[in-house]
Amino acid sequence: MIPTPSATLATFRCAWNAFAAGVNQSAALPSGALGTLATKRILIAEDDPKIAELIGRALQREFVVVCAADGAEALAKATREPPDLLLTDVMMPLMDGFHLARQVRLLPGLQRLPIVFLTADDRPSSQIHGIRLGARHFISKPFVVKDLIERVRAILGP
Repeated sequence: MIPTPSATLATFRCAWNAFAAGVNQSAALPSGALGTLATKRILIAEDDPKIAELIGRALQREFVVVCAADGAEALAKATREPPDLLLTDVMMPLMDGFHLARQVRLLPGLQRLPIVFLTADDRPSSQIHGIRLGARHFISKPFVVKDLIERVRAILGP
């Protein structure tokens, strides 16, 4: 299947922003400010390019951020370079976030990968399903970026 222009744009923007953060922002921070968090990889699976960019920009100062525009792309990226945390939308094309979580759990070394679901689907049944798949958090959209950053910091620790 051919990726949509908006999906490709989300991947490009997120990857570019993460690259730019590594080159420019880390040099502007005080020595040791990035600490061990800067080596932690976060894989964001989000089909909305604006949301992917918003999350990527918010996290790139402290973490290595990699974006995927759908679950299938995220699975391929997790296989190539395992992340330390998966932030995934639930409703995405090609492979939804629940299926992605099940597939990631089958990868060697990722059975205990922390997963955070981001979704507009706030039905209790969806939340229970996400928790059964091993989600650390189930965050409803719209969300407060500051709260998301705090949850990520708490999961990945110092």
